Amino acid sequence: MFQAPMGPGGVRHGPDQCHDITVYPAMGVAAGACAGYGLLLDIRDPAHPVRVAAASDSNFAYWHSATFNNDATKVIFTDEWGGGSPGCRATDKPEWGADAIFTIADKRA
Repeated sequence: MFQAPMGPGGVRHGPDQCHDITVYPAMGVAAGACAGYGLLLDIRDPAHPVRVAAASDSNFAYWHSATFNNDATKVIFTDEWGGGSPGCRATDKPEWGADAIFTIADKRA
C-alpha cells in the first residue's frame, strides 16, 4: 500500500492509500486508484516513480481499478460502488458505479 509522505504540520498531502495500481512497464506508466482519486505515474525509472497527474470525480463512491488502452493514451478508472458489498440504498447517488475514461495528453514528467 502506498503511504503519502507527511507534510508540514504533520498533515498528509495526497492519498494515504492506493487500492489498486495497474503497471504498464512497456509504456513506462502506472495508474493508481487511490480511494478518493486516480493517479498517473511515470515509472520509466521504477525505483523513483513520478506523479504526473491526478483526477477526481465527486460522482465516484470509491475509486477502484485502472486499465490502460494498448498505446497508453487513455486510462479507465472504475467506481467500486458499495465497497464490494451490495449497495442500492435510497441515499446513494444514481451516478455511482460508473466508469471514467481519461485521455492522457502527456504521460512524461
